[in-house]
Amino acid sequence: MFHRADATLGRRFSDEVERHFRESRNTGFYVQLLGVGEKVLAREVKALTGKTPKMYIDSRVILEAKRLLAHGNGSIKAISIELGFEEPTNFNKYFRKHTTLTPVKFRQKSIKL
Repeated sequence: MFHRADATLGRRFSDEVERHFRESRNTGFYVQLLGVGEKVLAREVKALTGKTPKMYIDSRVILEAKRLLAHGNGSIKAISIELGFEEPTNFNKYFRKHTTLTPVKFRQKSIKL
């Protein structure tokens, strides 16, 4: 059962992720930004989206990465910087962890489609 306040927290979280996913992939950042407890945020986000806050943040970052790789012509390094990664190797590891493909392989595959 959802309460109005719960839905509002979920929307606020979603809005803040949309604004800040390039600068922070850390759940603690959003907990502090929203002024709620980590458990409260986790419970409400999970109830509304079926994902943990971390999973939600990661899925947004990956969605943007895929969009930039498939439809942009920026280098992997430029994309990694745009998404807030300090090193392209960190972006490569992150992308591979969430998609099983490297950014280069994903881009090659998306070009063939």
